[in-house]
Amino acid sequence: MLIRSRAPLRIGLAGGGTDVSPYCDEYGGAILNATIGQCAYASIEPLEEPLVQFNSCDQDQSGEYKSIAQLEPDGRLDLLKFVHNHVVREFNDNRPLNLRLMTRLDVPSGFRTRRVFNTRGGRAQGLFGMAELSVG
Repeated sequence: MLIRSRAPLRIGLAGGGTDVSPYCDEYGGAILNATIGQCAYASIEPLEEPLVQFNSCDQDQSGEYKSIAQLEPDGRLDLLKFVHNHVVREFNDNRPLNLRLMTRLDVPSGFRTRRVFNTRGGRAQGLFGMAELSVG
């Protein structure tokens, strides 16, 4: 079974991060984003082998890890590791998952910086939307 997801990308115009806890809990927060006609894509494919494989096409990075409950961040594919760890912890009773996760962003050439373009948010939104499907 292959599970696919798509989420719109946003341009962050003001207030980026002020709507995220703990900042917003203490100070309140407001953001201004605009969604554009580009998307973040993600696919999850269960594997028989006890492995976790990541492939980030837009970053031209991939990695293969032993299937354990919590993958350690090391500066490579950390967002995907965070999403994996969250899904295992919140939706799979801390049981490791065996899966292949592939992501891709359609980033316009004028929006390659992360300050302007909310690529992480778009990718995470699509992946969290798949969380219940992937372990159900």
